[in-house]
Amino acid sequence: MKKIKRIYGSLFIRIIIIFGGTAVLINLLVFVGMRWAMDKNPVDNNFGHKNLTKYADYLCAEIGSPPDPVEMKNISDRIGFDIRIDRINGEPLMSTAGGLPSFYKLQRYVWDRHKYTHYPLGRYRNRFFVSIEKLKYRYTFYSRGHTFAEVREGILVGLIMVMTSVFSVGWFLLRRLLSPIKGLGVAVENLGSGDFSFQAPEKGSTEFSSLSKAFNQMKLKISMMIQEKEQLLLDVSHEMRSPLTRMKLSLEFMEDSQIKSSIKDDLSEMEEMISQILETARINSPWYEMDVKRIDLTELVHQLLIEPDYKNSAVVLVNDANPMFVEADERHINTVLKNLINNSLKYSLNQSRPIEIEFRPDQIIVRDYGDGIPEEDLNLVFEPFYRVDKSRQKKTGGFGLGLHLCQKLIECQEGAIKLQNHRLGGIEAVITFKS
Repeated sequence: MKKIKRIYGSLFIRIIIIFGGTAVLINLLVFVGMRWAMDKNPVDNNFGHKNLTKYADYLCAEIGSPPDPVEMKNISDRIGFDIRIDRINGEPLMSTAGGLPSFYKLQRYVWDRHKYTHYPLGRYRNRFFVSIEKLKYRYTFYSRGHTFAEVREGILVGLIMVMTSVFSVGWFLLRRLLSPIKGLGVAVENLGSGDFSFQAPEKGSTEFSSLSKAFNQMKLKISMMIQEKEQLLLDVSHEMRSPLTRMKLSLEFMEDSQIKSSIKDDLSEMEEMISQILETARINSPWYEMDVKRIDLTELVHQLLIEPDYKNSAVVLVNDANPMFVEADERHINTVLKNLINNSLKYSLNQSRPIEIEFRPDQIIVRDYGDGIPEEDLNLVFEPFYRVDKSRQKKTGGFGLGLHLCQKLIECQEGAIKLQNHRLGGIEAVITFKS
């Protein structure tokens, strides 16, 4: 149903329907108009019938009275009509073909319109006939060759072929005319996915070309604005490192107190945020190179969990009995796992189950049993500086850069990362590696 709605909603299909409907309506109006004009003057309508009967009268004179069989055969072959001749009393005399009915059997098939002609005219079994009485004989002419039904069928087939040809040519021309819209649609999809390199084709009619040109200019301005914003963020981050270092140095000369501890924590968070911003910038750089090699994920996680920060953490490993080898940058994977484990530990409830790290073929899953994330925010949490808590309180999270960095680090290795709510509560972070 969705596919049908999508097809019907296409501008191309709608234009075809409009053109087709217009063509059918015009043909219908012409046909009705011609029928009305012919019915208004029935004498003119029978103009062809009059000429036919006059010609038949002339042919009867050629055949002669009494009829000449040889001449009758020659005339039949020449005009393409079968001829039957009967005596006035109904006795059959001669015919050019077998099975031709006598006129006495044809009388109920005579058209009412024969009053405008000299002789009876009608149609019997899809064959036209005209009958003429001359002296002692009745001459009846029957059409042969294509029957009326065959002619009608041929006309119908011809009309279908013509309409099919017209629609095919129209389809081709419209497809060619509207091709810039398709190219523009592809450009919009690429822009939506973050690809600013794709250019909308600036071809076609003036309107489409102007639209594509305006879109490309808009895309260039957006790209420049984003680059300027990122460059400003990088410059500020670089410039902040020196003051932060001086502040940390000055802080060491202060006496230990609650204020000193709080300032030290704030400085550490700011330093972590700056490091994440600069790391993201390095990944996006065209000159950035990764150290991809074959690593054992189970061994990497075991080594990570014996570090002081995680040694006493409530973490359970699932399916870790066998090695799991992947092609990846070990430093990047270590950063991603630390970020995900820290998030799980931070958001797990005090009474909840320990967090789990599960190993599957080409996948690793970090699972907690906390409050979870609203469904509408699951894809947005990967955006830089996005936080589920709109108040941005310190106790509910960091700066909103961790998951964005994780996504960049995984995608640059042709992998994928996603978050999903677990059926028992909490969040699952699923990392899929390149096979």
